[in-house]
Amino acid sequence: MKAIHCEKPMAEAWGRRSGWPPRAGQHGVKLTFNHQRRFGAPFQVLARICKSGKLGKLWRMEAYASNFYDWGTHWLDMLNKFNGEVRPVSVIGQFHWTGGRIFGAPCERKASTTSGTERRRDHLHRGGNRPDRVCLRVSGSRGVAELRWEAPVLKMWTRVAADFETVKVPRSSTGCIVQERAIASVVKACVREAKSELCAENALRATEVIFAGYESARRRCRIDLPLKVEDTAGGPDQVRRGKGPSRSRNRRKR
Repeated sequence: MKAIHCEKPMAEAWGRRSGWPPRAGQHGVKLTFNHQRRFGAPFQVLARICKSGKLGKLWRMEAYASNFYDWGTHWLDMLNKFNGEVRPVSVIGQFHWTGGRIFGAPCERKASTTSGTERRRDHLHRGGNRPDRVCLRVSGSRGVAELRWEAPVLKMWTRVAADFETVKVPRSSTGCIVQERAIASVVKACVREAKSELCAENALRATEVIFAGYESARRRCRIDLPLKVEDTAGGPDQVRRGKGPSRSRNRRKR
């Protein structure tokens, strides 16, 4: 076996995922996760814009999704890609859960989470899209770019422009085409014995923010990364039941 390509979410608790990547590596198996939006045309164009420096130094990224645990993992993964896979250093989260589940896993009804480095903040909001149908927004020292659900899909403003301008995007790749490209990238990585863009390392970066958000809501404080918990930081149902605080080393000493 050369690869195991998985769907999300990884597990219902952060502690259950810790041994997977090392164990796969010991057996020479590539462990990948299907964050297929990395292969959608609008996302790839925005990633190139961020990398080119047209927006300047990134200082804020925002995303809006219908839930945090299932859909949110895609948006967090894309924010990581836009920022060059730089790991956040802290997370603050708030959640409201009333019993909903997706693929058997508990998913909250409302959520707001902030993560980032010392100079940049990433925000993910659950509860629907912004009124103007923006799903992702990246702001930098020189401009702002927005991804939308309807045409024009990608718009950008820079300091030299009077208003937002439409960015040309190749015909959008969605659904099965993007899924096929994601799987093809895993196969190519196996053939070339190279690191896959969908590697567990990248996927865990988004998953860590999710569970750090749950742990933040449970402990009612900021959680510093890497996430270290001796028990398990569970999902929103555990936060709702008031479990914890855990014996965590993530709480900053005062």
